[in-house]
Amino acid sequence: MTFKPLPEHELFAKSDEDLIAYLVAARGAGRLDEARKALGYFVFRRRDDLIGKALTKMGNRDDAEDVVDQTIEDTIRSAFEGTSPGEAASLMWTILSRRIADFYKRLERKPEPGQLPEEMDDEERKAPDAATAKDDKGIVEAQDATDRVLADYSPHHRLVVDLKCFDRYASKETADRVNREFLNLDTPMSAVNVDQIASRFRAALRKELGDEG
Repeated sequence: MTFKPLPEHELFAKSDEDLIAYLVAARGAGRLDEARKALGYFVFRRRDDLIGKALTKMGNRDDAEDVVDQTIEDTIRSAFEGTSPGEAASLMWTILSRRIADFYKRLERKPEPGQLPEEMDDEERKAPDAATAKDDKGIVEAQDATDRVLADYSPHHRLVVDLKCFDRYASKETADRVNREFLNLDTPMSAVNVDQIASRFRAALRKELGDEG
């Protein structure tokens, strides 16, 4: 079947499922420009959700919006190979988490306001603010540990962890949202499944962080 590019107003009106189906067709036809356009619409629809999630980790809205804009750009440019809205959403949330971690890593190397790097002595370069550096390092280490634990999780299990463990959704609502994003699961997600996945993730994260007590 020949791929037919659609005008932007028709893409805008498509459901998430139809938008990703269009993306897959465009990708198969070698029209990566159209595939990226479709992924862009998918991600932009979730910008407010992305900002809300970033604010829970960062606190400052300007910083959160900057990180979200980077996330949107990175997601659109990514080599997305999935075929479902759930996989696209999982990629988007993963990139957001990485951009937040990058933000805190940059803070560790950032000079004090008004101070040039060459004006800092050796001790200041190492630790301009011990308390702040320790807090930021802890956040980055926790994010890195989370990424390692989630590396082998399926996209729909990662979404469970994100919604249940980090966004504090109730188990039933988490299951419902996962089932809406992943329409072709062999076995629909249930609240019991959500609790089991969340429990296993928390135990694995504690082990990764060296806290098994």
